[in-house]
Amino acid sequence: MLDQEERDLLPDGFSSGPIPEDTVLLPLQADRVSTPFRRAVIGRRDRALFPMIRPGSVLKVDVRKKAIASPKEWTNEFDRPIYLLQNRKGLVSGWCELDKDGQWLTLITHNLSRVISERWRYKQDVEVVGRAVAVAHRLTPFENESSKRAGLTHQ
Repeated sequence: MLDQEERDLLPDGFSSGPIPEDTVLLPLQADRVSTPFRRAVIGRRDRALFPMIRPGSVLKVDVRKKAIASPKEWTNEFDRPIYLLQNRKGLVSGWCELDKDGQWLTLITHNLSRVISERWRYKQDVEVVGRAVAVAHRLTPFENESSKRAGLTHQ
C-alpha cells in the first residue's frame, strides 16, 4: 500500500492533465503547511534534463537541501543531485555546479537535451529552491513543439 506521501507525489490526473508551459510549484495542501517538501511539475520549456526527466514529470523537492553537491558526492548521472532553481524568468530544474569561488552557479544540461547550459550569479540572480528527492514520470508519449507543428501528435 502506498502511504500518503506517495499518493501526494502522484496526484489524481497526473498522467492525463495538461503539461504547463513553465515549471510550476504545486500549492501546499492545508494539512501540509509545515512540510519541508514541495512538488513541482516540469513545464514544456524546462528541458535541461530531457529525455531523462520529461516535461510533465513531478519532482518532490526538499526545500531544506539547498547546498550544491560537489562532484565527489556522486558517481553518475542517475546519482547526481537535481535542483529546483528560481531565477528572474521563473523556475527551472537540472544539475548544478558552483565555480571554485562559489560566485557563479551553472545549470548543467543532459547531453541529449540540446539545451545550452546557463550561468547566473549565485544568490543574486538565482536561488536554490531545494533538491529533488523523488521524481514521477509520465509514461504517455510527450508531444514536443516540433511534432505538433508537423502534425505528428501521439494518441
